[in-house]
Amino acid sequence: MTATELLTTLRDLGVTLTPGGDQLRVDAPAGVLTDELRQAMRTHKAALLDLVEAFDERTAIGRDGAMTEEQSAPIPHLFVVAHDGLTSCPECGAREWRQGLTYYQCAQCGYRNGPTPQDILSQQQEGTP
Repeated sequence: MTATELLTTLRDLGVTLTPGGDQLRVDAPAGVLTDELRQAMRTHKAALLDLVEAFDERTAIGRDGAMTEEQSAPIPHLFVVAHDGLTSCPECGAREWRQGLTYYQCAQCGYRNGPTPQDILSQQQEGTP
């Protein structure tokens, strides 16, 4: 089960996840969290935190006013990856990367080493290679 699938399952069961620094607050109806779900949450804690924080940030942006086109684009699913063998970020020098579908993104400064899926779709619609 991926972190995204786990998050969907938890929300379907009425579980609410709230980020708090490096902690994940869990509010669940009694008896809903099985040992298997608890273990999956421990396994995917970092990715769940990323997903929930991204959702909370985007919700706050929407409340503060009109969102730009970039802010309203779908959230890419970024996953923390092992850093062995990856080079340092050319922008900030950090070695902490998250992996998207078509690129790696620096966890520190947001630098991407390739196009997002949205960029690729836009290029295809415009007919640019």
